[in-house]
Amino acid sequence: MDPHTLVLIIFTLLVIFQLKAFIVDVPVKTSIDQNLAEHCNPVTRMALISLIHGIFTFTIVLVFSYYLSLAIQMAIVDTMLRIIIGLKSIWSEQNIYIHDSVESRSRLLFNQMLRHLSHYLVILLMLHSNETITVPFIII
Repeated sequence: MDPHTLVLIIFTLLVIFQLKAFIVDVPVKTSIDQNLAEHCNPVTRMALISLIHGIFTFTIVLVFSYYLSLAIQMAIVDTMLRIIIGLKSIWSEQNIYIHDSVESRSRLLFNQMLRHLSHYLVILLMLHSNETITVPFIII
């Protein structure tokens, strides 16, 4: 794969994963939190949101690779990373009694960094798989 194509694929994937994160974390998560707050505990809601992230990741990887097995693997990786990050976030919110704005902001930024790193890991695993990754003709 020539360097120009590789850079195009990486940049396109970064943009698409960022859009996915925004779509799932803002309107979808807000809707789930509003509609299921009375019926589900925070862990269940977080697991549902993580699963939705995994479904979006599955779709993105399938569009770029056309390989079902790779799409399933990357969806599982993304979902599991989201669950781990979400559990850490829920645990830290419940166990930290000092609600300092600097500490709260630091936790939020750290969790956001972990979420971005999960995107980078999925892209890295996609590019280092034995499958061929292409730029869909719609994007070119």
